[in-house]
Amino acid sequence: MDEEDEIRPRFSLPASSMYGSIDGLPASDRPGSSRDHTVSPANPNIAAPMLFSRESFRDASFDGGSLSMQTSRAPSRQGSRGQFSRLRMRKASRDTSAGFAGDYVIHDFINEKTRSHVLEHEQQRMARGPIAEYLYTAKIYFVLVSMGIGAGLVAASLDLSVEWLSDIKFGYCSDGWYLTREMCCRLDEEGQRCGFREWSTALSFLPLIGSATSFLAFLAYALLALAFGVTAAYLVKRFAPHAAGSGVPEIKTVLSGVVIRGYLSSWAFIIKVIGLAFSVASGLNLGKEGPFVHLVSVLANMVATSFDDFRDNFNLMMEFVCVGTAAGVSVAFNAPIGGVLFAFEEAASYFPNRVLWRSFFASALAELTLTLMNPFFNGKAVMFEVNHSLEWFWFEMIPFFFTGALGGILGSIFIHYNVKWSKLRIHDPFLRRSPIIEVAGIVLVTVMLQYPIPFLRLTNTEILATLFSECNESGTLGEGGESLMCDSTRIDKLFFVLFYAVGAKLLLTILTFGARLPAGLFIPSMTIGACAGRIIGTITKMVAAAHPDWAIFSQCRSASVCVRPSIYALVGASSTLAGVTQVSVSLVVIMFELTGGLSHLLPTMFGILAAKMVCTLSGLEGIYDMHINIKRYPFLDSKHHVSHEVPARVIMRPPRVVIPEMGATLGHLQQLLHDYQYYGFPIVRREHDMILTGNIVRKELKAGIEKALRDPRVSYETMVSFKGEFDITDKDYIQRISANNEILLNFAGFRDRYLSQVSPETPLSDVYDCFSALGLRMCFVTRHGELLGLISKKDAIAYCDATGDIPRKFFR
Repeated sequence: MDEEDEIRPRFSLPASSMYGSIDGLPASDRPGSSRDHTVSPANPNIAAPMLFSRESFRDASFDGGSLSMQTSRAPSRQGSRGQFSRLRMRKASRDTSAGFAGDYVIHDFINEKTRSHVLEHEQQRMARGPIAEYLYTAKIYFVLVSMGIGAGLVAASLDLSVEWLSDIKFGYCSDGWYLTREMCCRLDEEGQRCGFREWSTALSFLPLIGSATSFLAFLAYALLALAFGVTAAYLVKRFAPHAAGSGVPEIKTVLSGVVIRGYLSSWAFIIKVIGLAFSVASGLNLGKEGPFVHLVSVLANMVATSFDDFRDNFNLMMEFVCVGTAAGVSVAFNAPIGGVLFAFEEAASYFPNRVLWRSFFASALAELTLTLMNPFFNGKAVMFEVNHSLEWFWFEMIPFFFTGALGGILGSIFIHYNVKWSKLRIHDPFLRRSPIIEVAGIVLVTVMLQYPIPFLRLTNTEILATLFSECNESGTLGEGGESLMCDSTRIDKLFFVLFYAVGAKLLLTILTFGARLPAGLFIPSMTIGACAGRIIGTITKMVAAAHPDWAIFSQCRSASVCVRPSIYALVGASSTLAGVTQVSVSLVVIMFELTGGLSHLLPTMFGILAAKMVCTLSGLEGIYDMHINIKRYPFLDSKHHVSHEVPARVIMRPPRVVIPEMGATLGHLQQLLHDYQYYGFPIVRREHDMILTGNIVRKELKAGIEKALRDPRVSYETMVSFKGEFDITDKDYIQRISANNEILLNFAGFRDRYLSQVSPETPLSDVYDCFSALGLRMCFVTRHGELLGLISKKDAIAYCDATGDIPRKFFR
């Protein structure tokens, strides 16, 4: 017996045919005989599906609304790589709700769009009048307004919380324990003193020598950082595992039509807000910007599901989540336009035109709310203000390009080793069972590597603000008086600090991202790149100062300053983030809005282009796509190209259960839902020809049965038809079909309106495009209308995993 026969399901019906035989089958192969029904009239190599007919149902026992129909399945061998891949995908799932057998649920965008339109039409038909239509539109804008205002409030609250928790590691404000360092120092109008007392000063009353006081200050810093990190990890492990990570890979998966149970819950929102404040304040190399995508998407889902009109409208709910993604990026970077472009370029697989306007509206409102809240009390509309008067020269395009290429190299190194570490985290039993201990270890390593360097004790946001600033006439950076970046006599120390910062932060970010606590990587990646860019800028400045007579520097002879290292820091930050995420167009706009540096747009673009070229040559996907694959989400990226041209018949599965257009009863269908947990069921014209005429998903069949049973004329013996073109909202779905007043239920309106059919010889690349570009979840393999098999989205993923057609090295 070959492998295909071993994994083939076999069915036996404990019913004898009232017509004596089934077309094309000998008596020994009739349902109810001693032999299993394993021969298909269409193809002898494919197991025949379960056919539901009047005779089989009438011989089945029915007791109190429950049918009993015997089925038997042959044990399957799991030795093949394709079968093993599917099992691994299901093992990694967390969806254990009834009806889905622990597997992720994938929606069909095309048919869900049709159902959404039907649902909206039905609601408007029930309400009637223009007032109801205006009310429906008002509800949509209420969700958008609530989302925008809520996003701004959450962002402002998190900014203040993170700043206070970060400052408490160094000391406290004597004028009020609840004040941050900046707010505490602003209380003194004359600027003669600052009420913020560091722990070394606060502990000076103890009879200790200076070194002991400094050690106690370090101990307080380390213990508070450890407490913050452990608290974040504990909250995630104990209350909401879905609150871990940045959330961008999961949101991309959700927007492709996959349901991740509990990911958009209110509990995940609460834990992520609290855990994010603690994890960022711990000093770990992570950011709060990526998790805003998850937070605002959850906020959008919570507000939208409070309306009955939206709760069952899958496509509209996905549009709200997409709008939440844009608004989340908007408040994270003060970049409303960049947020909309990010949702379009990176996150959403489905982005209709109306989502563009709604995303822009919500993002602008979120940014307005955050600006009015003014959490940093500086009144600035940008996070890192860059001097617009800083000029650059055309010869610098060469070092700008090399800075971008270096950012791509750093991004590729990060992706490569972070994937390896994430793989070890999954497979190592100790790390898998002890996420809190892992986080505690990472916190301690972070403290030991960063605390000895005063520059690295700053938060990543403060480091970026320093690197993006240019030296003034006094030889310092802005108002803080930091002179290391501008002191030419200490250039060796500057290079040591910057090189050390690149290496230490790259290592720590590799270890941190993917740990089970709320964590983003936007700002850490930018910090690594900004340090590297500042190094190249400083070297270029030194060369220009040492050789002003070189022809390449001829443009500098009329300028007071030839090279501005801060511009290189900006290019390095942009290119490294592009190398890590492999986002391009939206990132240029985000950096422009983030810094306000319109004059530096061209260098930023060239740096990002160079980073993208390097990443393309490395053959690595973006970090978010990598983590989607690591977590085994059923996601297919439309950017991928499948080169292995196997025909569809190689990867298709035989139809195990089908429903005839005529002949099934209501009780028969009820038993079908009870016995089989499939998402949908093909509809065929007759048992003997297997001509495909439609498909009905589980929830629609269940809705039709529930609607029919509310009618007193209907019983479980009532016949059901799937023929015709009946409106789902039509009340006249009951027909009388015989002289003895027998009634017939017409369920045609509950079928899918769109069927994707491919021939057995269709190459896998075309099937892949159907899933990734059209948002399908199932393709039907037919020949002249005859149903031969099915290919689900998960089948395509499992085959690509097994053959390595789309490389997923961490699976092996």
